[in-house]
Amino acid sequence: MLQRIIAFFISVFLAIGSFLGLPCAKRETDTSGLTDEEMEQALKLLSYKLDANGIFYIEHPRWAECHIYDLSNPEIQLVYGTVHVEFGYGGKDWLVQMWKGRYGLVLLGGEIGVYNRPAGQTAEPYCSALEEEELLLAMDIYQHNFKTGETEYLFTRGPQPDWWLTGFVPGSFYEWNKKSEIIMVADIQFPNEEMLRTFETSFVAAGFTQGSPQHDTPETYTVSGSNLKFCWQYIDQGA
Repeated sequence: MLQRIIAFFISVFLAIGSFLGLPCAKRETDTSGLTDEEMEQALKLLSYKLDANGIFYIEHPRWAECHIYDLSNPEIQLVYGTVHVEFGYGGKDWLVQMWKGRYGLVLLGGEIGVYNRPAGQTAEPYCSALEEEELLLAMDIYQHNFKTGETEYLFTRGPQPDWWLTGFVPGSFYEWNKKSEIIMVADIQFPNEEMLRTFETSFVAAGFTQGSPQHDTPETYTVSGSNLKFCWQYIDQGA
């Protein structure tokens, strides 16, 4: 949730800049006009950081952040699809949620979040998994141009133990608010096969089928030991 609020403020920042005629404020169709330095300074001002490969991300606090709601809204330039997978394991209800799309006017990217709560306590919000409960997460993000049929690799994040893996790069949609342009190919390593299998049941119910997940085989997944790899492009369950 935090990164989506920050993305909103990026949009406000750029909108104000555009009104004042600042050179760093560009419309979605002209984000390439920002220099790398201008982009980096603006995003660092809004709490984004750069990893060793030059990919922007949000460094989240270790204290439990609760999953309250999503904030996808074209009016404030947050346009993303999401898949949420709920399942029970080890005396807790779990939620693994993925997001991908446009964050603010200037960023494309994706996220994988891991949350849980005491089993059956539906009145309580899901909160971030504890450090010892983190899953090994990794993701590759691509962008597909439906007009030309070409797919461009954007970046990789992970693998790393985490409860919230994020990654963003400067960019914009080829077509207005076309969320399915962004493709996520990701790996989730579970601590054991039992947990993976309970996740898999809900994952299949969300619309994924066994196959050979690559950037051009959407909504497929494969299992190897306690690792699940998937490609996600079209499914969008909404907030």
